[in-house]
Amino acid sequence: MFERNAERRVRFKAPKVKNQPAHLIEAPIKVEREIKNTSGIPESRFVIGTLLMLGSHRWHIDVSLADRDAMTVDLIIGRAALKGRRILVDPAHSYLSDMRQSPFPRKDEVQIPGHPAHRKEEPMKIAMMARNPTLYSHQRLKEAAEHRGAHT
Repeated sequence: MFERNAERRVRFKAPKVKNQPAHLIEAPIKVEREIKNTSGIPESRFVIGTLLMLGSHRWHIDVSLADRDAMTVDLIIGRAALKGRRILVDPAHSYLSDMRQSPFPRKDEVQIPGHPAHRKEEPMKIAMMARNPTLYSHQRLKEAAEHRGAHT
């Protein structure tokens, strides 16, 4: 954490995407708060805002930063990031997105959360893979999907 122009900022290594190497990212800190880790234990984390891109779907989310070097996945997408997006989590399937699409937004794309250009009427399919499906975060995602009527 550091300050620039009286703004608290953080610098971190972003995971590599496809064949691109990992690189340093700098972002303003929105807040620092207690967040439960995958074991359900609260820990203090910085939270930043970013654009989430899943297939052709894009929207702004808050991301809490944690050291995931020892973990098998670089990012866990929580229920708050998925809320209101008509997303179906289906653990029986994986890699449902077209990986040929660029992970980066087009220059002409509108970057406003909730803008009609980002809305799709059909539900999105998401696969959730876990070595231990009893982890707190996986159970909460599954419960949230079932509460919204999704088949899990």
